[in-house]
Amino acid sequence: MATDTKKVTPRPVAAQPVAAKPVVAAPVAAKPVVAAPVAPVTAPVTAPVSTLVGAATVATAAPTEEAAAAPAAKKGGPGMIREDFAIATAVDAAGASVVDANGKLTATPANWNMNKHKSFKQEDFVDEPTFMEYKASVSDLWAKRYIDAAANYRAQAINIRKFGNADDLKRMNKLEKMRKEYAALAAEMAAEGIHVDALPEITAATAAA
Repeated sequence: MATDTKKVTPRPVAAQPVAAKPVVAAPVAAKPVVAAPVAPVTAPVTAPVSTLVGAATVATAAPTEEAAAAPAAKKGGPGMIREDFAIATAVDAAGASVVDANGKLTATPANWNMNKHKSFKQEDFVDEPTFMEYKASVSDLWAKRYIDAAANYRAQAINIRKFGNADDLKRMNKLEKMRKEYAALAAEMAAEGIHVDALPEITAATAAA
């Protein structure tokens, strides 16, 4: 019996697709949010009208009428808390009213005090030129203050050069005060018939006793 020797070629087996597993991202820890430091808020500093550095004067912003009460405030009294000025009472140097029928100022009141009263506004005056004249009068008052201050500083410089340092000058001022008090007392006693001229002799006799 004949044998079938035909070869059987095996069919290739296709690979089965493998489903990809989903990749799960590892949880990332959130970084804490640090708030940026906030600079402290400070009150604005108002520069002085002028700063004396040795003999030089460094000028800054021009002063306003509102700042005029500062010197009086240091001394206390009415200038510490300025009050409203009653416009109806405004008068000139002769005592005549400077208020028109509409209640507006026709000139800078002579009875207005820069240290005692609050400053005026433009609407308080009858017109703008009158208000400018008021501003000019305030500037004149400020100018006088600084002129007086300058004269005082120059006098101090002369006295310190003449009498020595600040401590020596204080002693000289004290001595001058005592001298004036002595002169006033001597005049009072002389008016009463007391022989003040004999004081050195009386003092010498008392010391020798």
